[in-house]
Amino acid sequence: MGDGNDYRKNLITVPACDEHNLEKSHDDEYLHLIIIHGYFNNPLAQKQFVTKLTRAFSRRPALLAAFHSDNTPVVIDGVETSAVTINRERFERSIDMLVKALYFHVYGQRLIMPLRVHTPLLLDIEGKDADKVNEQIKKFCLAVRTHLEHKELFGENTDIFWFKIDHSEKRNLFSCHMQFYGGFDIFVTANEK
Repeated sequence: MGDGNDYRKNLITVPACDEHNLEKSHDDEYLHLIIIHGYFNNPLAQKQFVTKLTRAFSRRPALLAAFHSDNTPVVIDGVETSAVTINRERFERSIDMLVKALYFHVYGQRLIMPLRVHTPLLLDIEGKDADKVNEQIKKFCLAVRTHLEHKELFGENTDIFWFKIDHSEKRNLFSCHMQFYGGFDIFVTANEK
C-alpha cells in the first residue's frame, strides 16, 4: 500500500472451485465495502478505500450507489456522520463462508454447524427496542472475547486482519472473533444441541 509493508504476505488460502469463487466475488466486494467504512478502523482502512475500492467503484458504480442510497444522519462521539442500511443477509452469508474457510484452515475439516454472526458496530437504530438489543449484542460479544482471550491469535498482518477460534467438541460449542483494520470486530458462534 505504498508504505513499504507487504500486507499480502502469508495470506490464508483454502481450496475452492472457480465457479464458487466467481459466485461469491461480488459478495466479497460488498463485505469489504461495509468493513472498510467502520467508524473505529485504523488509517490502513482509508488507504484500502482510496486504492482498492475506488477501482471497484469505477468498474461497478452501482455498488457504491446501492450502499449509500439510504443514509441517515447520526452523531457518534459528538461527530456528525451518517448511518447506512446494509443487506444483513448478504453480509452474514459472506461472513459465514469466511469463517468456514478459517475453520478449515485451522482444523483441516469442514464446519457444518449453523453459525450466528454478531457485530457490535452494526447497530440497530430503528427498532423500538434498538438500544436494548444493541446492549445485549455488546454483552454477548464481550463474553465471546473473554472466552477467546487466551486462545492463539492467527494472522500475519494484524493491522489488516486477525482471528481467534475455538471449537469445544466436548460441549459442542464454537466461537470465533475476527478483527479487521484494528477496529471492526465480528463475533461468530454456534452450538449443537
